[in-house]
Amino acid sequence: MKKILRGFQSDESGQATTEYMLTLSIVVAVALIVIKEFVRPLYELLAQRIGKQLQNTLFSRESFHNLRIGR
Repeated sequence: MKKILRGFQSDESGQATTEYMLTLSIVVAVALIVIKEFVRPLYELLAQRIGKQLQNTLFSRESFHNLRIGR
């Protein structure tokens, strides 16, 4: 039993895998923070501008009268 415990203590083959997993989790966390803080507001601003442009183009009085339906 002592040999098995000493073997686990001196075995370092799983250590590299654990370090890679920790590094990967930190990279993913940073990426999620960047997306949440920077990309999302830009997306919302773009979507808002596109929505306003579509609303002005499709539903204004001037464009509504020029809209041709049918032939």
